[in-house]
Parts: sequence; structure tokens; C-alpha cells
Amino acid sequence: MRCISQLKISRFDALFTLHNLRYGVAEAYAFTDIARDSNKSIESNTCGFKTYDIKVDLLGILDRRIEEISRVSRGMSDGRRMDYLKGGMPALDFHGSLMDLLNTLYDAHTYYQSPLTMFTFVIPVGFRASCSPCDGMNKNQKVYLREVGLDVEYRKVFGRWPTLQHYNYLTPIATINGYNVLDWMESMVKGVLKGVHLGLNQRLNDWFFVKDGPIYVPLAWYHVGSSDIKPLKVVYEDGASDSIEWMGKFIDHSKGMSSMGVTDGLSWRVYNSLVNKNDKFDYVVDMEKDKFGKDLDTLLEIGNITTGDPTLDRAVIEVLNKNRRQVTAVEQINTMDDRTVTSALAGMDMRRPHTTTSNTHQLVRGGATVVDKEVIWKEALGGILKWRVEGRRAMVVVVTTFSIDATKYHHLLPQFFTIQQEARALGIRRILLDLSGNTGGSLSSAFALLWYLLEPSEVCQPLSKHITEHWSLWLASFADHWAQSIEEGFRGAWREGDEFIRGRMEELRSILRYAAAIDSGVSIPNLDAALKNVDGIERWLLGMEPDGASRKWAFKEILKHKLFLTERIFQDVTRSNTGWYPFGNVDFVDPATGTPFEPPLEHYDHPETHQWGGVSSSNYSQRAPWAFCMDIVQRQMPALKEEQYDDEYSWSYWEEVGVLTDGRCGSACTTVASTLYISTRATTYTFGGRIDKPMAFGSYAGGNVISYDQFWPRFSIASHLGNWGTLGGSQWSKKYAHKWMHYATIFPTTATASFTFNMAFHNGLGPHSLPVQWYEIPSHHHVGMWARSLNERVAIEKYVVHRDWAYDMLHPQYPTMGYCIPNKKGGSSLMSYPNPLPSRKRIPGEFTDQVEVGSGNFCTVYKARDTIDNRVVALKVLNKDEVRRAKKEKDVLMEKHALSRLHHRNIIKLLYTFVDVDNCYIVTEYCDGGELWNVVAHCGIGEQLSKYYLKQMAEALLYCHQAGIVHRDVKAENALLTADRRCIKLCDFGTARDLLNPQVEGAGNMCFNKHMKHYVGTANFLAPEVILNKENDEKSDIWSFGGTIYQVRFGIPPYVAGSEYLIYLRIRHKDLQFPVNDGVIATENPVPKPLKKYSVTHGSITPHQR
Repeated sequence: MRCISQLKISRFDALFTLHNLRYGVAEAYAFTDIARDSNKSIESNTCGFKTYDIKVDLLGILDRRIEEISRVSRGMSDGRRMDYLKGGMPALDFHGSLMDLLNTLYDAHTYYQSPLTMFTFVIPVGFRASCSPCDGMNKNQKVYLREVGLDVEYRKVFGRWPTLQHYNYLTPIATINGYNVLDWMESMVKGVLKGVHLGLNQRLNDWFFVKDGPIYVPLAWYHVGSSDIKPLKVVYEDGASDSIEWMGKFIDHSKGMSSMGVTDGLSWRVYNSLVNKNDKFDYVVDMEKDKFGKDLDTLLEIGNITTGDPTLDRAVIEVLNKNRRQVTAVEQINTMDDRTVTSALAGMDMRRPHTTTSNTHQLVRGGATVVDKEVIWKEALGGILKWRVEGRRAMVVVVTTFSIDATKYHHLLPQFFTIQQEARALGIRRILLDLSGNTGGSLSSAFALLWYLLEPSEVCQPLSKHITEHWSLWLASFADHWAQSIEEGFRGAWREGDEFIRGRMEELRSILRYAAAIDSGVSIPNLDAALKNVDGIERWLLGMEPDGASRKWAFKEILKHKLFLTERIFQDVTRSNTGWYPFGNVDFVDPATGTPFEPPLEHYDHPETHQWGGVSSSNYSQRAPWAFCMDIVQRQMPALKEEQYDDEYSWSYWEEVGVLTDGRCGSACTTVASTLYISTRATTYTFGGRIDKPMAFGSYAGGNVISYDQFWPRFSIASHLGNWGTLGGSQWSKKYAHKWMHYATIFPTTATASFTFNMAFHNGLGPHSLPVQWYEIPSHHHVGMWARSLNERVAIEKYVVHRDWAYDMLHPQYPTMGYCIPNKKGGSSLMSYPNPLPSRKRIPGEFTDQVEVGSGNFCTVYKARDTIDNRVVALKVLNKDEVRRAKKEKDVLMEKHALSRLHHRNIIKLLYTFVDVDNCYIVTEYCDGGELWNVVAHCGIGEQLSKYYLKQMAEALLYCHQAGIVHRDVKAENALLTADRRCIKLCDFGTARDLLNPQVEGAGNMCFNKHMKHYVGTANFLAPEVILNKENDEKSDIWSFGGTIYQVRFGIPPYVAGSEYLIYLRIRHKDLQFPVNDGVIATENPVPKPLKKYSVTHGSITPHQR
């Protein structure tokens, strides 16, 4: 630590670094305004989600840091100013503060990577959790120490083991450094380990519970100070304690450097040079300053600070230009007191935690399958995709990454055709996606996966871009008004004569050579072609009359049509015929037409205005989907389906979809999970971390990530070509062409950065919502289990498969945090049918083996076999003429409407509806157990069994009421039993009422030629207000349910008399009698305990008292 603390960075390099972060990263970052204070955003979302609380004023903080350095040098002489800027400041604190700043955004796409890449701190133990019982809300979670492979190195250094007796789950940890162990972990992920994931529980899982090795803390990513690496004072529940030291890891280049004449390769001087050297920096600054006229202003004319030792400088450059893990680099473990030992784990991956790929996800392969004990996996794509059948209840599919080779359609995951074929053969209609540890990858594969599971129109969700004043000016100068900028440039810069043409062409050659030097995308063949193109243009122009109008006209046309660019550079820079990097008219399509915007760039030129982050007004481009996503959905996937000859494949085959993650979902992974969640296609599950707190299934679903190392060269090239092509006549050129302001360039060190450029939305959250990643969206259910490998996750997968996904979707574990199920019209309702009916057209001939099981005045119900889906169904056939004669058309429509909005394990499931010339058909699941009334008739059933069935009916009614549906005919006859008689299904919704959609109404009844709107139901169960035709809402269902409790318990309706009129009199007078053991009806006997609550609610004549 003492060595690291001595490292310095010059104020000049610091100033340049801050400038690049301010005018490169913060200016281009999609969420700069929102992040100022996310909770001050004026927004609304249809699901009641809360925003993450982020307060990071990137622009303000960076401006102040720049001003602090600049202010001191004002008024100094040139010599004193140069000495001041060459002076050093502590590198660890400087770089650490910048990492802290960007890590506080908790956006894994947006970070600052310091040049301190050769240093890493290590916590040489691991942690494991357990609990009993694990009900998800208890406080009995225990944490234990784990051995992680560094004990031998630790003993070499400290002469003792990290701990002697508390491995192997013997004794739980009580406290670390005086804090409860879980509270200590939280303080770590809020402090030194901050970053990557917005959710606290996600960070806990990532750092402490899913790792198999030590906890590595690289100084390239995290700010570690002396106070952070104090020994861990671990106290166990049995009173014993341990003191565990941190360890350090660094890369030793001394052997390689000694061959180049540097003998003190482990010295502070060498490492100071390594972290401060970027051999391209001087070249870039010199080119910008001398060739392109950039004025360094207060930065003065000094370049990268060298050591003054040419031998060391050459050696350092050689090291930086090589892969640091090759040839002579030896990683070592060291302690805080300078003792070092060679590490047996020298090859351990040192990337950010969310990008680590654990080898525990690889199982032993055997032939075409992967065998893990008794679990047999099939696999494809080199193990990236695995699937199996779980107990004939669901297909379990594991996708470990979306970084998939695009050859032979691999990135489109064609194996999902096979998976559904296998599911059809087994009659399985549920699929569980296990995305645990999936850190993202290509959005192409994510969109392809969504196509297999979701209605195609819901796959491609909109994106937007923050349009700052700078970007507005940029677009106006080089995209919207390119021709006008050229005219303006010609008025001030055009000169007659050959020298002007030669000068302009030579400047263009310099720009192209500069582009090849700073941008690896401009290869030598491309450069040669570009230079030959310039030579040809020059010869052509010089062949014209020097003072003639034809040369001026020809040059102007070359510029207007951008003929000075070859096709490759044209594609990279202009992004379309009308665009200019980083904006083009090819990235997004107009959501109204599915084609590029017309007029071009309209989505940028006419932005939306929002008050987000406490900013009075910010502009954002119109929301639009990716063009490549639309191409995948509309062209590539249908073509792949045709190639696979799988006409049967349909996303709607899957009746239920589940998603399981450990919270570490990367951006592509989160795109899949969040789209399925908000589209109400999937129920989401998470595991690990703290089980008494919610966990988000994903984190950063924010558009696309841009590496600063890719961004600054393209931006620099685009600015020079734009300025050259308009002869300096554009508004942007006039304001910024010769200034460093609003100009992103190379870092003076090997530091780098990354940022989110576009922001992703979801239509289901409404038009006034924030981007998806700013909402804290917990999984529907957080599982109190932990796993670090696929082997261990099998138990969690089994647990999830055996849960009721439909119930969990509608009864989330943390409902106060918001949850939503958008309806098919794009609105939102907290309760509505999550799976739209299949669009496949059906015909009666597809239903065979029909056996009549019931009939009524205008319908007949058959038990039948669906030959298409190969399952037994209930086929309800309604004769159109009889329905019209009974004036029950509205009741038929109501039953279809109500069932299409409801999806619950205790409600009959609607499968299809269709019509022919004579009949209407309603197809539902078939229940072999008959009506509940058949079980309870005349004698009733015992108390325990009554509770079992009535609890299910109560849950179904509660769900209906939350969805705004009133059943209006609750009784045992309208509850069906499954074949094993373990589950009831509420049915017969023809008389239902939808309070949320009053435009859809049932037929009601006629009485004495008067239409009775609310007088609906069975007389023995009608509430008093229904009898009076006053109202019929949830309270009326509660009354009827009370009557059903009586009916199930005693085997008779609660009110019985010789006529409906006499029944109504008994109801009005609360004339309720209870049977006694000898069969004599009594009114004086005490009410049985199971009916005490019933007697209070049911007996309340006034609805609001129920």
C-alpha cells in the first residue's frame, strides 16, 4: 500500500482526464440529467414502480474539479504555470475518486477504469449462507466462512491459517468488524465495492454468495484506501474469533524489463511510469494542435510527462504494447508489509465481478448429453444452451450468455424449435428460463429468444437518446443542414487557384492518415483506398479551369454528396446519407411505419421534452425501436422457422413462462427478463443474497454501451471531416473547431471509460415512464436458497417448477413495491389476463371423441379431445338461435370476456373461442372431478376438508375482485374439481360483471317486463341489495360466498323455502338456521366455530359491513 500511495499523476494529465470525462462521457451519457436526482423526475408508470434513488451531478462535479486545477494557475507566468501543471498529485486518490463517481451511478455500462491495472486487493476467504426455515421473510439466515484456495499462500506470508476451526459450516459468523455479518456485507457493497448493480441485494449476491473463489478487488475498478483494508475481525456465534488479513496481488514486469536495460523493475519509479504512460497521447495532442489548430488554452503546450530516462520510457512502452499476461509478466500475492510470494492462483481472472465466467457452470460431457448425477441435460452451442425436462412439469432451459457466434444462425438460438417439439411430444406447456450468471452479450440473441416466447409485436421495445444543446448543434451542422453549412463555408473560405485545391486535399489526406493511426477500424487497405480516392478527386479538379465556375461547382457537389469519402468510411462516419456519427437514420425505425424515419432524423430533430432528474427541461429523441430488432422479428426469425420446417412452432404454445436469475443479469439478459415481465408473459424468480429483502431480477437494461476507446477516435474523425467538408462554415465548427471544449480525445494514461448511449423503455409502463433500468422491479418471488454452480441450481429449479407461476404473478412477494400486468390494449391493470388467447383459428372437426357431460337451455357441454394440442378439453357448444331466443347474447360475450381477463389456478382456464354458421364454441380445460356440489350434497363435508376447498374458492374470488370482476353466482355448483379432487376451479362467468370495463355488460334478467340489471344469480345465495336490484359488486359476492360456506359444510343452501318470494323474506329477516347433530333444525344453538366469521360477514344486511 505504501508503494501504491507514492504513485503520482501530473496536474496536466489530471486536467486532460477530467476534461475527457466531462465532454466525452458525461456529455454523451444517456442518463446524465436523470442521475442528478432521480427521485425528482416528473414521471409516472402504470405499475407503481419506485425509482432508484441516485444523486450524481456528473457535469457539476467534473466542472468543479476542472475549475479547481485551472483556478490556481490563473495569473501565473508561463514558466510557473508549466511547473505547476507538471507537478504531481496522488494517483490513487485521483483515479479512485473518479471510479467512485461513476460507480455511484450503479450502471455496469458506465464506468471509469483507472490505469492501476497491475494492482489488486484480495479477501482470502469466501462466504456461504443457509437458513432454516427458509420462508423468504424470516431473520434466520446464517453466514459461514468458506475456504477458497488461498490458505497455503496466506500461511506462507503470515505463518498461520486464515482460520483454524470455522470452515465447513461448523459455526455461523455473528459479526465482522463489530457489525452484524449481513450489515457488514451491505456496508461493503455501499462503500468500497459499490457499482455495477443498482439493487443492493444483487450486489450482495454478486460479491459474497455466488463466487467460488476469493474476493478480488482490482484497483482498476474500485477505490481502495488504507482504511478499507483493515483486518477482518470475525466473531462467531460460539464466541470464538479470528483476525483475517487482506492480501495484495500485483503484476511483476521486472524480468521482462531487465532484458531492456531496466534493473529496478519493482521500484516505485517503474510503476509510476507504467500507470502514467500512453505513447499515443503526445502524437494525438501534437496533431490536434499543429495540424488541426486546436488551442490548448490554459492546458498550455506541454505533452505527456516523461520520466527523463529514455531507457525506462522505451521499456514501459514495450510493456504497455504487449499483453501484460504474456511472456514475462508474473503475478504475485503480497501483504501490506511488502512480503511477497508467488501465487498458485496467478491465472485467476481479474475482471469486474459481473463479467466473471465461473468454470463451475461447465459439467462433464458424455456423448450428446451432459450428465450431472441423476440430472440429464441436453446441450448445444458449446454448452451455452442446455435444457432438460423437470418431472414432466416444465422444460428447464439454461442460457449462460448471449455472446453467441452469428454463423449458421447460431445467434438466433434455433434449438428452441427442438425444445418445443420435445415439449409437445410430452404434453409439457411450461418453460423455465434459467438466466443465472448470464452477464449479457448480443441483443440480437436476446431479441431472438423473445421471439420464441412472446407475441412478435411486443419484442422490439422503444429507445431514446438524450439530445443536449451540443448534440443539437452537431446534428444541425453536419446532418440536417449539411448543404447550408457548405454554402456558408464557401462564402468565407473558397479561393480560386490550384494552391487552394492542393491545400484542401493535403489536409484531407492528413485527416485520413490520422484516422488510420487512432482508429483500429480504419485498416491500411481502407486507408490506401481512401487516399487514392483523394488523389483522383484532386487530379479531376486540377484539370479544370482554375478560375472557372465549373471547378467551384464540382468541388461543392463533391462535398454535398460526400464523394470525398470511400464507402467504408462513409458508412462509419455518416451512419446514413443524412446522418453524422454518432447519429444516423439507419439505427431506428418509425414505430408507426416500421421503416426509416421520413423526413430523415425526424426523431432527433423533434425531440420530446421531460423534467427528469430535477432539471427544468431536457430533450430526448422520439422513442423508436431498433431497426435490427425489427429485422430479426419480421425477416430473420420467420426465415429461420421456414428453414427449420417447423410450421407448428408458436410462441403461444407455452402456456406459462418462468424466469430464474441470481440478480446478476447483464443488459441483454435483463432485456429478456424485463420484457417478459412487463409484457406479463413470465413470472420471475430470484435467489440468494439476503432472503428477507427483495431482489431485482436484472439491472442495467439501458440501451447500448459504447466504449470510450471506440467513441473518441470516431468522434474526433467525424468532427475533422465535418469541419473539412463544410470548409469550417458549420455552426459547430465556428463554435468548437479550434477549442478543446466539447471535444473528446485520448486519455493521457492507459485509463479508459464506457457509457450508456441510448436509453431503453417499455411501452407497457406508459408514455410518461422513465427508462426501464431506473425502476426498482423486484422479482415476483425471491427464493431463500443459494447456489454457485449449475449443479447447485438444480434444486432451486425444481423448487421453482413446482410453484404455481400464475398465482405468484398475481400475488408478488413485495406488492407494495409495484407490479403490473398490462392489458392487450396497452393500458395497465394490476390484475388482468397475462396470456392472450392463441390467434390460431379453430374448427369443430379438430375436437374428436366427444362425450356429452352436461346441457342447458341453449348449450351443451362435451368432453372432447383436441387433436391439435393433443389434450382433453371441455367443449361448450352454444346454439346461436337458442341464445338469441333467450336474449343471452351478452351473457355469452361476458363469459368469454371475463375468462380472457382471468388466469388463476382456481379459475377454469379459457383455451379457445370460435364460431361457425350455427354455433358458438367455448373451449376450456376439462375437470374430471365434477362439481363441488356433487361432493357436498345433502350431507356436507367435515371442517378440515371444507376449509381446504373454501380457501381455494376464496383465493379465486379475491383474485377476481382485484381484477374488477364480480362473479355474481357464487355457489358450490359453479366450482369444478380436478380429477384428483385436490383443486377446485371456479366456473360459469356468464352472469359476471366487469367493474373496470363497464361497456361490457351481461344480459341481466327481466321481471314483470322490467329489465333488472343487478338482479342476477341463484335465489338461495342472493344478497339483499341484489334482490332489490340496487347493486351487485364485490360485497354481493362476499354474501354469496358466505352462503357457499354454509352449503359446503352442511350440504344444503343457507336459505330454503317453497318459493323465491319466501326465500327473499328469509334473507331480508336474516332467518338463518343451523343443523344440529340429531338433524333437528335449531336457531338457539351456538354457531359452530368454522362459521363464526361467516355469521358476522354474511349476516350483515348492509354491504359495507361485510
